[in-house]
Amino acid sequence: MDEAVTFINEQAGKHFDPELVRLFNEVLPDILKIREQYADQS
Repeated sequence: MDEAVTFINEQAGKHFDPELVRLFNEVLPDILKIREQYADQS
C-alpha cells in the first residue's frame, strides 16, 4: 500500500493529473477506514 501511494504521488504531473492525486490523498484516510471496516473477519 505504501509503495503504491508513493508511486502515485511521485507520478503526479507526469503520469497522473496532479489535482486528482491531491484529491486521492485527501480521501485516502476514508478509503482506509472503509477497507478496515469491510476486512474479511475470518
